[in-house]
Amino acid sequence: MALELGLKGRAAVVTGGSKGIGRAIARALAAEGVNLVLMARGMEPLAATAADLRARYGINALPVSADITRTDSVKAAADAARAAFGTVHIVVNNAGNPMRRTDRQITWSDTEWIGDLDGKLIGALRVTQAFIPLMPADGTGRIINISGTASTIVWVPALTHGLNNAGMNQATGYLAHDLASQQITVNTVVPGLVGTEGPRRGPRTWPSSRT
Repeated sequence: MALELGLKGRAAVVTGGSKGIGRAIARALAAEGVNLVLMARGMEPLAATAADLRARYGINALPVSADITRTDSVKAAADAARAAFGTVHIVVNNAGNPMRRTDRQITWSDTEWIGDLDGKLIGALRVTQAFIPLMPADGTGRIINISGTASTIVWVPALTHGLNNAGMNQATGYLAHDLASQQITVNTVVPGLVGTEGPRRGPRTWPSSRT
């Protein structure tokens, strides 16, 4: 017997929702009857994912092309969500950039360092800021930040990847305290290595050491 989670009819935002971990999260939420706002930059895969979820689960799935590195784009996505659902109960901050390349990141430019942080950690803060006004203060609000094992293990070529994930963990603790008065729960999910459509870079490619 399936466990009834009581999520049917609620609305969730999933960033990076067109493929990989984001699409899997969206599918799991749709299976519980949750209506979705799927955000990513490319509209074609977003629309295909939304159409598939509507057909499979009978939920309302709204694809929104948005760039989380741009405040105006994120605010436009929040406006679209408000128009479609009024209230958003769940925000999943999943989006993040793939590794640019595997050379020594200490030699990178300011633009490259900041660009990588902007595409995950700071982008997640923009999304959270934009969607908080749409979230109820009745105990049903949830913010879920997708981090990763690089938050505690050093994947040698991936400095900014680790900074993003460690920062997501820190942001979760801050937001949990900050939003407690609004009864919004904030958690981090730390997945291990996950096979997705992206490049296969496992531990053999990224030697690691404990800090």
